[in-house]
Amino acid sequence: MASLIHKLLLLAGLSCPAFLCSAQQDTSIDVQTTYFHRQHAFFSSDLVGQPLLPIQDYSLVEGGYRGSGGEYRPAQQAQRQRDLFFNADGVRRLRKILVSGSFTYSHLLQDSVGYTLRNDASDPAPYYFYAARPGNWQVEQYALRGRGTYSFLRDKAGAGFGVDYTSSDGWRSNDPRSEYFTYHMLVDALLFYRPLPGHLIGLSAGIVRNSNSLTWEYRNDNNSTVPDSKVYLQDGYGYVESLTGLTGGYVSGSGKGYTLQAIYGGHFPFGSLTLKGSYINTRSVYYRNPVGQGEKRVDYGRFNEDQYAAGLYWQYTAGANRFSLDLTYLDQLGKDFNNTLGGNNYVYSLSQVDIHPLLTHFRNGRPLYEIGVAAGLSDRFQADGIAGQRTEYQVVHAGLSAAWYFRFGTEGRCLRTAIEAGWQTPLFAESSTPPQLYNFTTGVVFRDYYYYDAASYRGCMQLLYTFPVRTTMTFIKLKGNYQLADIGQGQTSLIPLSYPGKEHWSWQISIGLTL
Repeated sequence: MASLIHKLLLLAGLSCPAFLCSAQQDTSIDVQTTYFHRQHAFFSSDLVGQPLLPIQDYSLVEGGYRGSGGEYRPAQQAQRQRDLFFNADGVRRLRKILVSGSFTYSHLLQDSVGYTLRNDASDPAPYYFYAARPGNWQVEQYALRGRGTYSFLRDKAGAGFGVDYTSSDGWRSNDPRSEYFTYHMLVDALLFYRPLPGHLIGLSAGIVRNSNSLTWEYRNDNNSTVPDSKVYLQDGYGYVESLTGLTGGYVSGSGKGYTLQAIYGGHFPFGSLTLKGSYINTRSVYYRNPVGQGEKRVDYGRFNEDQYAAGLYWQYTAGANRFSLDLTYLDQLGKDFNNTLGGNNYVYSLSQVDIHPLLTHFRNGRPLYEIGVAAGLSDRFQADGIAGQRTEYQVVHAGLSAAWYFRFGTEGRCLRTAIEAGWQTPLFAESSTPPQLYNFTTGVVFRDYYYYDAASYRGCMQLLYTFPVRTTMTFIKLKGNYQLADIGQGQTSLIPLSYPGKEHWSWQISIGLTL
């Protein structure tokens, strides 16, 4: 399996040098617009959208530093995070072959991550270690994407192949010390056909592989007796197993699955319209391999995930105005099978829909200003049968954004100024009180209730200056974001160990090139 991964990554990586030697184009301003980023994200997020990529010869390279912090956050997320990052993204057409890809690297420092011994709070799967004591992490993350499509039958039809690979390796620097490694890989193939000029249909299918391993140990024996350093195995969302007497442990997970995707794109008098949908099925097993001679592998359980996604993208140009809209929908459902209990104990579901209308106004063929709207609704549900724990949160959000482009001279110098204002509020928030209260319940579940039950307001400002260095367009980006929450007292019977704070902030500074 390892040799197969290396071969696929090598094949994917062959496209990266093509980005950096692509022909010079006057796309430096256009690829920095909100319009381009939303459009490119919609079509480049999966292989099935590649034949409809709007710009088929460009490259962007960016590196920088960003940070975030504040106490308005879920309980298992970092109190503060610093991130040194680099990414390269590009597309190039070579006659009948269209090649695209990206590479991203991040070096993260996370402070005060509590109630989990893994550094990824977004993973909904159970079967992981946790301790109440906050810890600091150093994390290396990599993401590589490589895709190629080929047209034949006089461009009436075509085929494609793609590889998406991500990995993360993190170390916790204080007891209980843990290391958490994950990788995820998708390999898929595509067939597409143009039944009429300006219309395309495509179908793709692929396989999914993922793996993770989580280990922990005490470096200082005295910490094994400290109450908040006590390690538990989290089997669900509140059902925990005590690991008293152990000075270390590990759990591994491996998953297999498949994906199916479809797309349709067409040009009409009312504009161009693209529809796409996907289904991903993943089955993962969590276990502990034998440590010594005579031991047997211990299977904790399985976690089965089904994910449905759909998207719509529409654009229409009228005179100097370009109207666009992207709509996305996600429905994710995960269920476990606990071997000890002999059945399902834990359920996770997430449903969300987001819509982003946008107006881009042009002057002399170049963008002058943009006005956008964002709105969305999400529903998150988690339940643990044995613990008697159940939570559900429905949140709605809305926002406005605007950007203005100031140009200087004829050399392509441009200052883009952008502002955003957003608001979110809960429609429904509920958390049950289980019969037995572990520190996970009061430290995570009850605290997160007040996080999701809070209304909040967000403001963002960005400055981006583009200028030429010889024949290469260079940019400097500054970005800041601030969020202020109103922490309420909805269910006063839920008393957490600590309440979320009211503020969260983030900022970024970066420099890059558009080729």
